[in-house]
Amino acid sequence: MYKFCKTEESAERQRKFESALLLMMQEKSYGEISVTELCQKVGIARKNFYRYFGNKEDVLCALLDHTILDFSRFDAPESVTAPHSPKEIVQFLSYWEQQKPLLDALRNNGMSTRLIERVLSHAWQQDTGFLKLLGDNADPNTVLFAVSGIITLII
Repeated sequence: MYKFCKTEESAERQRKFESALLLMMQEKSYGEISVTELCQKVGIARKNFYRYFGNKEDVLCALLDHTILDFSRFDAPESVTAPHSPKEIVQFLSYWEQQKPLLDALRNNGMSTRLIERVLSHAWQQDTGFLKLLGDNADPNTVLFAVSGIITLII
């Protein structure tokens, strides 16, 4: 499990590892990426890596979790509209369209199900913004089913 950052500086370093992993996954397979290479890409000593993460898998989980949580703060530009579609759906699709590099990297590495798993673990939580897709009174099972279907289509 990745560690909770108590300072802005720590959170920024953690995000650097996440960004570096995404860039590296666009160039080669996830399995070929080592912690040492990741540390070199970020410019931080390997021993400091373990202040933030237990292993490379934790970096991927943090990347996915932070991407999912960032959706709750995303506002689609007013120019993005779709006839007869609720604003929340348009916003959801617009956000994930901007995440195309991540979606492509996951797909190319055969790891799309990892995103689905993480999305489902967050879907029913109020702070992720998924509940607004179906309304606050939606049944949790309905939310899980709908979100898994939508994210599967996006992938």
